[in-house]
Amino acid sequence: MKKIIALVFVLMLIPGFVIATPFNNRPEEGTNLSSLQTLLDGVYGAGLFDVNIQETAAIFQPSVAGPTSSSFLILLEVAGWLDINTFGIYSYSDPSKMLQVFSGPNGQGDSAAVTFQSGWVQLGSDDSTRILNFGTNFGYYITTGAPGTWYSEDDKNPGGWAQMLIYAFPGVPNEYIIACEDQNRNIFSDNDFNDMIIKASEVKPVPEPATMLLLGSGLIGLAGFARRRFRK
Repeated sequence: MKKIIALVFVLMLIPGFVIATPFNNRPEEGTNLSSLQTLLDGVYGAGLFDVNIQETAAIFQPSVAGPTSSSFLILLEVAGWLDINTFGIYSYSDPSKMLQVFSGPNGQGDSAAVTFQSGWVQLGSDDSTRILNFGTNFGYYITTGAPGTWYSEDDKNPGGWAQMLIYAFPGVPNEYIIACEDQNRNIFSDNDFNDMIIKASEVKPVPEPATMLLLGSGLIGLAGFARRRFRK
């Protein structure tokens, strides 16, 4: 029985069986989101998004298991550094591994696909961008003219400030809006989160910790049941 319980906890620690807490406290305070609301209303119509209803998830994974791809679109950019800012994803298991999806020259309407294969990730079919041992759980990052690199996980940012707000696309599974603030909120920022707005498709948040704990508890319960039957 002890071996089975130990195995459950080992499983919870391996990539794809996340039990960490890659979640942020939301809604974020100290923001000025009227411009973001106006921009989203202009693209999708008034009332579809409420910028005050924000996702707590900071880490995502492809919505489909196995070899697959996720797509990204620059929906809007309203920034003085729009020719400098870049956007990409980083590995949750090793944040030093970062795949740039959009560079400074990319702009509104540009799109890109990220390919996930067993053991590696790359930009579309461009083998020169391949990163080995990336994993399938990832966060988002933006590099800016501040200068600096800001992350979807608040605790990776200076002062623990949110630099990204994430919104689930109403009525459309596995699609999210990522609203980025390019100024360092720990020093000075206009807090408008409209500097780069990305639409991500074919992605989903990693399972919430409570869900994984329930799954782990269920596995332990099944192990106990099997042991009792074996004794009989």
